[in-house]
Amino acid sequence: MEGAKGVNLYEYVVNKETFHYAVEQVSQVLTWLSSLHALENSNILSISANSDAFKHYKATLQYQKTFEFLFKKNLKAADAFVNEHLTLQETLLHGDLNTRNIIICEDGRIAVIDFEQGQVGCGSHDAAYLISELIIASFDVNEEIETLIDFLWSCYETKAISIDKHKRFRRHLCFQVLYRLKGPSRHIWTGHLNDDIKAKIEAWCVREFSNRL
Repeated sequence: MEGAKGVNLYEYVVNKETFHYAVEQVSQVLTWLSSLHALENSNILSISANSDAFKHYKATLQYQKTFEFLFKKNLKAADAFVNEHLTLQETLLHGDLNTRNIIICEDGRIAVIDFEQGQVGCGSHDAAYLISELIIASFDVNEEIETLIDFLWSCYETKAISIDKHKRFRRHLCFQVLYRLKGPSRHIWTGHLNDDIKAKIEAWCVREFSNRL
């Protein structure tokens, strides 16, 4: 995007020395994201119709293709969750809100770019998409994961507390962490981590799927 000159946030997330700075920047993005999702949009149905095929493609890539790594007992609930994700039409989503699409500008401003994967769904998907990267990085800096998740979710869900939305968020988070560990683009998101850290992340995913599905 012309005018967004700076460093993408990913560089700060994967650097142990700047991890907490990255958390602070993400917290600000999540507060903005909450406001974005709260906006009324009269074109939701039109946007959904035009983006539905791409939403299904992403769900296949990032969710259904990870089913092979789940326990058999979790498959039915996982399939039901993905089907629910595909039918929800609550708000307009960025659709690809990762730290490579967040620029820390030279003057300190934060710029969110690349909205071309926009789709319609539950805002918890966008939040989990972004937060999953910090969960992965937290294993490398020995951060307390549940405290981090609670803090970041509170930055996004600043008003009413929705149990269902939080449940969807935690399920999205499981899938997005697993996708970044096992998916075709894993070299980007977790390729820099050693095998011990990867094993800990995978064990976390196993526990989370058992608890959340």
